[in-house]
Amino acid sequence: MARRPTKKTAILERSLWTWLSAAIRRKPSGGLPLTIRAPFFALLGATMGTLLDSLHVLNGVAGYKNTTLIPIIKVAWWVPLEFATAGMVVGLLRPEFDEEFNRKRSDLPGWVVLAGMVSLVVVWGGSGLLSKAGLSNWAIAGILTPTAVVIWSLFDRTYPGAIAAVITAVIGVVVESGLVYSETYFYTKPDIFSAVPVWLPSLYLTACVAVGNLGRYLKYSWDKNGDNQF
Repeated sequence: MARRPTKKTAILERSLWTWLSAAIRRKPSGGLPLTIRAPFFALLGATMGTLLDSLHVLNGVAGYKNTTLIPIIKVAWWVPLEFATAGMVVGLLRPEFDEEFNRKRSDLPGWVVLAGMVSLVVVWGGSGLLSKAGLSNWAIAGILTPTAVVIWSLFDRTYPGAIAAVITAVIGVVVESGLVYSETYFYTKPDIFSAVPVWLPSLYLTACVAVGNLGRYLKYSWDKNGDNQF
Protein backbone atom coordinates (compact mmCIF):
# COMPACT_ATOMS: atom_id res chain seq x y z
CA MET A 1 0.00 0.00 0.00
CA ALA A 2 1.47 3.35 -1.02
CA ARG A 3 2.33 5.76 1.77
CA ARG A 4 0.54 9.08 1.81
CA PRO A 5 2.83 12.10 1.57
CA THR A 6 3.41 13.95 4.83
CA LYS A 7 2.20 17.50 5.34
CA LYS A 8 5.77 18.86 5.12
CA THR A 9 6.42 16.94 1.89
CA ALA A 10 3.19 18.19 0.34
CA ILE A 11 4.03 21.80 1.25
CA LEU A 12 7.54 21.42 -0.22
CA GLU A 13 6.18 19.93 -3.44
CA ARG A 14 3.61 22.71 -3.81
CA SER A 15 6.25 25.38 -3.12
CA LEU A 16 8.65 23.91 -5.69
CA TRP A 17 5.90 23.60 -8.30
CA THR A 18 4.74 27.15 -7.60
CA TRP A 19 8.28 28.49 -8.06
CA LEU A 20 8.87 26.57 -11.30
CA SER A 21 5.49 27.60 -12.70
CA ALA A 22 6.15 31.25 -11.91
CA ALA A 23 9.62 31.04 -13.45
CA ILE A 24 8.21 29.59 -16.66
CA ARG A 25 5.45 32.19 -16.95
CA ARG A 26 7.61 35.15 -15.94
CA LYS A 27 8.24 37.46 -18.88
CA PRO A 28 11.84 38.52 -19.58
CA SER A 29 12.58 42.23 -19.23
CA GLY A 30 13.50 43.02 -22.83
CA GLY A 31 15.22 39.68 -23.47
CA LEU A 32 14.37 36.67 -25.59
CA PRO A 33 11.20 34.70 -24.79
CA LEU A 34 11.29 31.22 -23.30
CA THR A 35 10.17 29.68 -26.59
CA ILE A 36 13.47 30.78 -28.12
CA ARG A 37 15.78 30.34 -25.13
CA ALA A 38 14.67 26.77 -24.35
CA PRO A 39 15.52 25.21 -27.74
CA PHE A 40 18.68 27.34 -27.92
CA PHE A 41 20.04 25.90 -24.68
CA ALA A 42 18.95 22.41 -25.67
CA LEU A 43 20.92 22.72 -28.90
CA LEU A 44 23.91 24.24 -27.11
CA GLY A 45 24.00 21.41 -24.60
CA ALA A 46 23.52 18.73 -27.22
CA THR A 47 26.43 20.02 -29.31
CA MET A 48 28.96 21.78 -27.08
CA GLY A 49 28.32 19.57 -24.05
CA THR A 50 28.61 16.38 -26.09
CA LEU A 51 31.86 17.50 -27.73
CA LEU A 52 33.39 18.45 -24.37
CA ASP A 53 32.38 15.06 -22.96
CA SER A 54 33.99 13.45 -25.98
CA LEU A 55 37.30 15.10 -25.08
CA HIS A 56 37.41 13.08 -21.87
CA VAL A 57 36.78 9.88 -23.80
CA LEU A 58 39.35 10.65 -26.50
CA ASN A 59 41.96 11.55 -23.85
CA GLY A 60 41.41 8.26 -22.05
CA VAL A 61 39.92 9.86 -18.93
CA ALA A 62 36.47 8.28 -19.25
CA GLY A 63 34.52 5.94 -21.45
CA TYR A 64 31.18 4.29 -22.19
CA LYS A 65 30.31 0.61 -22.19
CA ASN A 66 27.30 -1.67 -22.59
CA THR A 67 25.60 0.90 -24.83
CA THR A 68 25.57 2.07 -28.44
CA LEU A 69 28.24 4.67 -29.20
CA ILE A 70 28.17 7.58 -31.62
CA PRO A 71 30.95 7.04 -34.19
CA ILE A 72 34.10 9.18 -34.10
CA ILE A 73 33.30 11.03 -30.86
CA LYS A 74 32.75 7.69 -29.02
CA VAL A 75 30.08 8.79 -26.56
CA ALA A 76 26.81 7.01 -25.81
CA TRP A 77 23.84 7.73 -28.06
CA TRP A 78 21.95 9.34 -25.17
CA VAL A 79 24.68 11.84 -24.24
CA PRO A 80 23.29 14.65 -26.47
CA LEU A 81 19.91 14.24 -24.74
CA GLU A 82 21.59 14.34 -21.35
CA PHE A 83 23.49 17.54 -22.07
CA ALA A 84 20.50 19.12 -23.82
CA THR A 85 18.56 18.72 -20.58
CA ALA A 86 21.45 20.05 -18.50
CA GLY A 87 21.84 23.04 -20.80
CA MET A 88 18.18 23.97 -20.46
CA VAL A 89 18.13 23.53 -16.69
CA VAL A 90 21.17 25.75 -16.06
CA GLY A 91 20.53 28.28 -18.82
CA LEU A 92 16.86 28.81 -18.00
CA LEU A 93 16.90 28.61 -14.21
CA ARG A 94 20.04 30.62 -13.45
CA PRO A 95 18.35 33.98 -14.17
CA GLU A 96 15.50 32.96 -11.89
CA PHE A 97 17.93 32.72 -8.97
CA ASP A 98 18.65 36.44 -9.34
CA GLU A 99 14.96 37.23 -9.24
CA GLU A 100 14.18 34.88 -6.35
CA PHE A 101 16.92 36.53 -4.30
CA ASN A 102 15.49 39.94 -5.26
CA ARG A 103 18.72 40.92 -6.93
CA LYS A 104 18.60 43.69 -9.50
CA ARG A 105 18.87 42.43 -13.05
CA SER A 106 22.34 42.20 -14.49
CA ASP A 107 23.01 43.64 -17.93
CA LEU A 108 26.13 41.64 -18.68
CA PRO A 109 28.58 42.85 -21.32
CA GLY A 110 28.92 40.43 -24.20
CA TRP A 111 32.63 39.95 -23.54
CA VAL A 112 31.89 38.64 -20.05
CA VAL A 113 29.59 35.97 -21.45
CA LEU A 114 32.08 35.03 -24.19
CA ALA A 115 35.00 34.89 -21.75
CA GLY A 116 33.02 32.60 -19.49
CA MET A 117 32.23 30.19 -22.33
CA VAL A 118 35.88 30.15 -23.41
CA SER A 119 36.89 29.47 -19.80
CA LEU A 120 34.52 26.50 -19.72
CA VAL A 121 36.13 24.97 -22.79
CA VAL A 122 39.63 25.53 -21.37
CA VAL A 123 38.79 24.03 -17.96
CA TRP A 124 36.85 21.05 -19.33
CA GLY A 125 39.39 20.28 -22.03
CA GLY A 126 42.28 21.00 -19.68
CA SER A 127 41.09 18.40 -17.19
CA GLY A 128 41.49 15.70 -19.80
CA LEU A 129 44.85 16.96 -21.03
CA LEU A 130 46.25 17.24 -17.49
CA SER A 131 45.12 13.71 -16.71
CA LYS A 132 46.60 12.41 -19.94
CA ALA A 133 49.86 14.16 -19.02
CA GLY A 134 50.06 12.01 -15.89
CA LEU A 135 49.01 14.42 -13.13
CA SER A 136 47.14 12.89 -10.22
CA ASN A 137 43.48 13.68 -9.71
CA TRP A 138 44.29 15.67 -6.57
CA ALA A 139 46.89 17.72 -8.40
CA ILE A 140 44.38 18.48 -11.15
CA ALA A 141 41.78 19.43 -8.53
CA GLY A 142 44.38 21.71 -6.94
CA ILE A 143 44.61 23.54 -10.27
CA LEU A 144 41.02 23.52 -11.50
CA THR A 145 39.15 24.20 -8.24
CA PRO A 146 40.88 27.56 -7.58
CA THR A 147 40.50 28.29 -11.29
CA ALA A 148 36.73 27.76 -11.02
CA VAL A 149 36.59 30.11 -8.02
CA VAL A 150 38.54 32.76 -9.95
CA ILE A 151 36.19 32.37 -12.93
CA TRP A 152 33.20 32.92 -10.62
CA SER A 153 34.87 35.98 -9.05
CA LEU A 154 35.68 37.46 -12.46
CA PHE A 155 32.49 36.74 -14.37
CA ASP A 156 29.74 36.35 -11.78
CA ARG A 157 30.64 37.27 -8.16
CA THR A 158 27.03 37.05 -6.99
CA TYR A 159 25.54 35.15 -4.05
CA PRO A 160 22.85 33.50 -6.21
CA GLY A 161 25.55 32.50 -8.69
CA ALA A 162 27.60 30.81 -5.97
CA ILE A 163 24.59 28.87 -4.73
CA ALA A 164 23.60 27.83 -8.25
CA ALA A 165 27.17 26.69 -9.00
CA VAL A 166 27.38 24.54 -5.86
CA ILE A 167 23.98 22.97 -6.56
CA THR A 168 25.02 22.26 -10.16
CA ALA A 169 28.27 20.64 -8.98
CA VAL A 170 26.46 18.41 -6.48
CA ILE A 171 23.85 17.32 -9.02
CA GLY A 172 26.54 16.73 -11.65
CA VAL A 173 28.56 14.49 -9.34
CA VAL A 174 25.48 12.53 -8.26
CA VAL A 175 24.23 12.02 -11.83
CA GLU A 176 27.62 10.92 -13.15
CA SER A 177 28.08 8.59 -10.16
CA GLY A 178 24.71 7.07 -11.00
CA LEU A 179 25.83 6.51 -14.58
CA VAL A 180 28.96 4.77 -13.32
CA TYR A 181 26.92 2.51 -11.04
CA SER A 182 24.62 1.71 -13.96
CA GLU A 183 27.71 0.23 -15.67
CA THR A 184 27.29 2.30 -18.80
CA TYR A 185 29.98 4.89 -17.98
CA PHE A 186 33.33 4.90 -16.19
CA TYR A 187 36.28 7.03 -15.21
CA THR A 188 39.71 5.44 -15.42
CA LYS A 189 40.82 6.98 -12.09
CA PRO A 190 37.79 7.56 -9.84
CA ASP A 191 37.84 9.10 -6.35
CA ILE A 192 34.47 10.36 -5.09
CA PHE A 193 32.11 7.45 -4.28
CA SER A 194 34.72 5.32 -6.09
CA ALA A 195 32.98 6.60 -9.21
CA VAL A 196 34.16 10.05 -10.34
CA PRO A 197 37.42 12.03 -10.05
CA VAL A 198 37.83 14.63 -7.32
CA TRP A 199 38.28 17.41 -9.90
CA LEU A 200 34.84 16.84 -11.47
CA PRO A 201 32.98 19.41 -9.29
CA SER A 202 35.23 22.19 -10.59
CA LEU A 203 34.00 21.50 -14.13
CA TYR A 204 30.38 21.89 -13.09
CA LEU A 205 31.14 25.02 -11.07
CA THR A 206 32.66 26.57 -14.19
CA ALA A 207 29.84 25.31 -16.41
CA CYS A 208 27.21 26.93 -14.21
CA VAL A 209 28.99 30.30 -14.32
CA ALA A 210 29.46 30.16 -18.09
CA VAL A 211 26.08 28.80 -19.17
CA GLY A 212 24.31 30.65 -16.37
CA ASN A 213 25.73 33.97 -17.54
CA LEU A 214 24.62 33.18 -21.06
CA GLY A 215 21.15 32.52 -19.69
CA ARG A 216 21.16 35.85 -17.83
CA TYR A 217 22.39 37.63 -20.94
CA LEU A 218 19.71 36.20 -23.22
CA LYS A 219 16.95 36.96 -20.73
CA TYR A 220 18.01 40.49 -19.74
CA SER A 221 20.82 42.07 -21.69
CA TRP A 222 19.11 42.56 -25.03
CA ASP A 223 17.43 45.52 -23.33
CA LYS A 224 20.18 47.97 -22.33
CA ASN A 225 17.93 50.38 -20.47
CA GLY A 226 18.39 48.71 -17.08
CA ASP A 227 21.15 49.38 -14.59
CA ASN A 228 24.39 47.59 -15.33
CA GLN A 229 24.94 45.58 -12.17
CA PHE A 230 28.05 43.72 -13.26
